[in-house]
Amino acid sequence: MPALSNGIGEIHAGMGELQEATEEIPDQMQEEIDDMISQYDKSDYDAVSFVAPEKGNVNSVQFVIQTASLTLPEEEDEPVEDEDNSFWDRLLQLFQ
Repeated sequence: MPALSNGIGEIHAGMGELQEATEEIPDQMQEEIDDMISQYDKSDYDAVSFVAPEKGNVNSVQFVIQTASLTLPEEEDEPVEDEDNSFWDRLLQLFQ
């Protein structure tokens, strides 16, 4: 039985050590969370209005969206040459 008593004593001491090592984790986590959130705090941001000053009191919401310019791909008209067909084969294909 002394081995069981010693084992329980070691477990009790280990649990106390674990508690001491981890009791500040919630506060440390909250500090880290607060630091991360403060990076995204924009409460001092002054929004710039895109409404023309001569419009006065605007009753609708306006948005300005800027995107990359759109371009159409150039179409390449390349003649299709069929080298396997002779002149007569191509002539016959016109009437089929």
